[in-house]
Amino acid sequence: MVKLCRFFLELSASPFNDSPLKCRKSALPQRIHDFVLHLKVADRASSTISCYMRSLEWLMEALDDTSLEDIGARHLEKAVIILQDSSKTDSRRSAATMNRIKSTFRSFFKWASESGLISHNPAASLRMSKAASQRTIPITMEEINALLHTISESDDLYAERDGALFATYAFTGIRCAEALALRIKDYDRSSLRLYLPKVKGGTGRLQPIPHRLSGILGKWISILRRNGQTDLGSLLFCGRNPER
Repeated sequence: MVKLCRFFLELSASPFNDSPLKCRKSALPQRIHDFVLHLKVADRASSTISCYMRSLEWLMEALDDTSLEDIGARHLEKAVIILQDSSKTDSRRSAATMNRIKSTFRSFFKWASESGLISHNPAASLRMSKAASQRTIPITMEEINALLHTISESDDLYAERDGALFATYAFTGIRCAEALALRIKDYDRSSLRLYLPKVKGGTGRLQPIPHRLSGILGKWISILRRNGQTDLGSLLFCGRNPER
């Protein structure tokens, strides 16, 4: 990713299109820079953006200096073959990893096509590999009780918060980023629901919660209020800084 980051620094130092690459046909790094800005405006998670940047950096290395307009389906097929066999380990990249890389390529070229930067989408025919998905074993109620008991019995300063946070994970199955984005106002005790403002895909949704979790969250919010945290817009699970 160093190559791409270096280009971004160079581009940010030339805000008036005086980049040395301006005379080239739609330099791929510049379009990747524009795509990353698009992702940030769309409020995509920083981890997602980092993953996209890493995959697109690999694409740049595989295609050398090929301009965006000149990239065709054969170029992408070649890049996929190169990346599949160029893992830092001795083994080939797994089908799941290659699917993530292909998904990035498809998203990037779809954006480029819809933005009018290319006349056709070379990634339209890029197919996902068949990957064996591992069965997720759900946590049992006994394990949940043991976890929450261990947290409550600890002397940690943030035990109450951590208990409420891990209870939210256990009883709802929501993602880490979804839980950490919750604010006090997103908890509706009367309807036993949480409003998730930040979910995968970008659109918020309502998450039903059981009575037990409602009681745990209600207790945690009461603690926050006793400690002077009365702003409903504050983060539900904050650290030392109320906004982090």
